[in-house]
Amino acid sequence: MAFFARYDCFGWSKSRDIPCRFVVHDRITRQVVSGFIGQTQMTPDMLAAGRIALFAATVLSAPLYAGASLMGLSHAIGFRTKPRHIIKGLAYAMAVTLAMGFISALQSFGNQILPLLGIFLGIAFSMTILLICEKRLRPVEAMIVSFRAITKKMIPLTLVYIVIAVLFLFSYATAGIALVWALPFMFNVKGVLYREMFGVGIEVTVSQEGDDDSSSGDGNKEVFNA
Repeated sequence: MAFFARYDCFGWSKSRDIPCRFVVHDRITRQVVSGFIGQTQMTPDMLAAGRIALFAATVLSAPLYAGASLMGLSHAIGFRTKPRHIIKGLAYAMAVTLAMGFISALQSFGNQILPLLGIFLGIAFSMTILLICEKRLRPVEAMIVSFRAITKKMIPLTLVYIVIAVLFLFSYATAGIALVWALPFMFNVKGVLYREMFGVGIEVTVSQEGDDDSSSGDGNKEVFNA
């Protein structure tokens, strides 16, 4: 890698400078990580790179986040889930990705003005993904509904999210081991909050007597189909 990087600085053509770009990008990533963990001093460029990386990770993980949210909602209304249900969010990939992009951009803008404003926006739009998946709302409509509903109960909901934030801080203190418990707890709590605030529509299919019960595949009658 060092060989490629050294010769690229002396004028390699664009078609041959890919190894050097990889080295540069890898070096930038290492610098950002070192700054976040306190080994080196943070610079404005590092903060900007960190914000871009966080934005990209949030948007790209939106479908999986939606699937985990639907699993939490299923638990909140008493249905069983399976690990493979986390991919249910892929059915809403475009809508939830757009919503995550809007929310992340608004939070980033709010943090530039006042950090508390970014936190407020994060809480206010926290039910957007479930509204898209369960109520079939468009991204902007879901954001508006979530904002209006949560701002009416901002104080108690803020206390709930403070408890969740403390659990995540504890998880980081245990090198991420406690996330195995903290993440399901967060999604289950969000499912309960959503159930109490918006209600959940359940589709029930009744089979006639004498029908073949095995025709449903795995025979899961207690799985919530969002």
